[in-house]
Amino acid sequence: VPSSTNRNNGKIYGIFAGMADYPGEEDDLELTDQDAIRTREALIEGAGMDPTNAFTLLNEDATNQNFRAALATIGSTISQDDMLVIFYSGHGNRIERTGGPNSTDPDGFDETIELYDGALTDDELSLLLDGVNAGRVLLVFDSCFSGGFAKDVVSAPGRMGLFSSEEDVASQVAYKFLAGGYLAVFFDEAIRGHYADKDMNNE
Repeated sequence: VPSSTNRNNGKIYGIFAGMADYPGEEDDLELTDQDAIRTREALIEGAGMDPTNAFTLLNEDATNQNFRAALATIGSTISQDDMLVIFYSGHGNRIERTGGPNSTDPDGFDETIELYDGALTDDELSLLLDGVNAGRVLLVFDSCFSGGFAKDVVSAPGRMGLFSSEEDVASQVAYKFLAGGYLAVFFDEAIRGHYADKDMNNE
């Protein structure tokens, strides 16, 4: 469990991207932007993350450029003692790889998160994270097909992931919890409700 006093006394940094209002109207979602706020607040209140280390990108602000800029800013200061959490709630997709199948994608597809101005693929995110000197990276992706990021992103040392679906499965909505996705709810309960730290030792 990330905490303000983790094993290395490091800091928690976060990018919280929530996409509910896409260009046009046919692809809009409900409450997924609020999932990002909920997850950010869980880490601030339940794990001691400094709010100045949190980058929140909602709807039209959740562009590829802004996402990359936030990651670059974090990458300029984060250290091996620190942890980076990247949360995303919104549409996910699968697209055919231009180079066809390879060892990490034998099905010939890349998985994506769909930001305001277009997709960010699992391969692209993996390359971006190669330039971030964090001791630990946790992806929390509440989107369809998000499990595909495990092959290309989480496979590197120090990287972990919580995904709402397998790489070829759509996610479910969580309206009964007043949330866009179930993963945001469970993450909030685990951190603020201390369900992931029953012995209360902040580890």
